[in-house]
Amino acid sequence: MGKITDILSTMDYGPSPESDVHVLAWLGSHKDGFGHFIGGRFLAPAALFDVNNPATGERIARVSQGTAEDVDAAVASARKAFPKWAALSGDERARYLYALAR
Repeated sequence: MGKITDILSTMDYGPSPESDVHVLAWLGSHKDGFGHFIGGRFLAPAALFDVNNPATGERIARVSQGTAEDVDAAVASARKAFPKWAALSGDERARYLYALAR
């Protein structure tokens, strides 16, 4: 196996090095639920359902159930954004993805 596959096969899940305080506060400020994030903005929430923590069963958030129209809008937005995203280097894209994951 290559080095990367060795690392990935031995990675254990563990606690996040960052605190969840900011995330929980942000989720708490959206008690009315989340709409889809399309085209750089959140849409109004609609047809909400609960998202629960699988470890505790506690509700984390309420999110919108997507429709075919939501999917079409998201795909159109992604196609519009793709040329700019594709022009970024792998390192630049990794920085964006890491920032989102945090």
